[in-house]
Amino acid sequence: MADAPQIPDEAETRARWGAFAWT
Repeated sequence: MADAPQIPDEAETRARWGAFAWT
C-alpha cells in the first residue's frame, strides 16, 4: 500500500503511515 494509484482515505493513510514511518 505504498504506491497506490488512488487513496480512498488519505487522512487514515497519513495517520497510519505517520505513526509507522515516523518512529
